[in-house]
Amino acid sequence: MKIYNNNINKIKTYEAQSKRKIKKSSQLDSVERSNVDKTDEISLSKGAVEFTKFKGILSSLPDVRDDKVAELQASIQNGTYHVESEEVADKLLEDILMMNKVE
Repeated sequence: MKIYNNNINKIKTYEAQSKRKIKKSSQLDSVERSNVDKTDEISLSKGAVEFTKFKGILSSLPDVRDDKVAELQASIQNGTYHVESEEVADKLLEDILMMNKVE
């Protein structure tokens, strides 16, 4: 078996590359170990804190106002519930115009 000089150079190049990879790997391991010791921190803006506070308050409120529902049901049963047709038409047109602006 003959060993040529250029093959030896290829082997030496491969060995050097392997040593560099091992060195980089050990450096990454030490960086990862140092990151384990650190703790994450988070800081919220004043607006975010207030938003969270108000969101909690709103979530505790009921979706339906039972007192209003009972009042409306009673006025309907008594025949005293009355709605102005012009107000209904105005509100419908307002809603339609708002939907067109959004699109």
